[in-house]
Amino acid sequence: PFSDVRKKKGLRIFRRLFHADAQNWFFVVLLRGRLLLFRFFCCFSLRGFFAGDRAVCYNKRMRNTEMKKTEKEAKIFIASDVHYFAPSLTDFRESYFQQVLSVDAKMTENSPRIFSAFLEEVTQQTPDALILTGDLTFNGERVSLEEMMQELLPVRQRGISVFVLPGNHDIASSKAFCYKGDSVYPAEAVSQKKFRELCAAFGPERAIASDDHSFSYLAEVSPGLFLLALDGNTEDSPGSVKRETLAWADAQLAAVKRQ
Repeated sequence: PFSDVRKKKGLRIFRRLFHADAQNWFFVVLLRGRLLLFRFFCCFSLRGFFAGDRAVCYNKRMRNTEMKKTEKEAKIFIASDVHYFAPSLTDFRESYFQQVLSVDAKMTENSPRIFSAFLEEVTQQTPDALILTGDLTFNGERVSLEEMMQELLPVRQRGISVFVLPGNHDIASSKAFCYKGDSVYPAEAVSQKKFRELCAAFGPERAIASDDHSFSYLAEVSPGLFLLALDGNTEDSPGSVKRETLAWADAQLAAVKRQ
């Protein structure tokens, strides 16, 4: 998507990639010799990137370079802002629809079916990895996150690596509710510690290295292809990557470059 980009346009794109215009911003960094820095807002396959297609790699001098051919292509599916909402949290009556009509609706009532259909497509396509960035849940309801992780187990059992990151809706949300009739009740939210407990199997537990200060981790997606997932939504530093995490990330990048 960045082929034949002129230097000035490339600089503007590069700046936008790092512009934190919302609390649920994140970075996904893929490394193979050089760094490819992306910000993802939708689901798509990166199949062409590692099959010798043209792409712009941003190095220190911001020069456009052509990716080298690799021995094996990697196919990666990426989805963001799923906003999964457990059906048990609502009877889809007055209080629920007042909520969704007052904000961005996100088709929340259909989120389980949409997510299920998406995972079916993923298993049929058999990518090397599936990456899910925040917001995973509607508003950080624990039961929503638990159900979502259960939905991901069959995907992993098919040999597809699954990696997740939290968004600003997922950690310590003050808007976690259940909606019954014309009433709204608090629902159990997810703390940073509980998120790590529920989602560790789709991140740190399968990683080469993980950060002690956040849900950030480094994983090898396929031989020679690394994923550096940076969490910018911790409880004590929402909407930004902590300094300790950035220092940890620098160390991981240096280690990968030495390989």
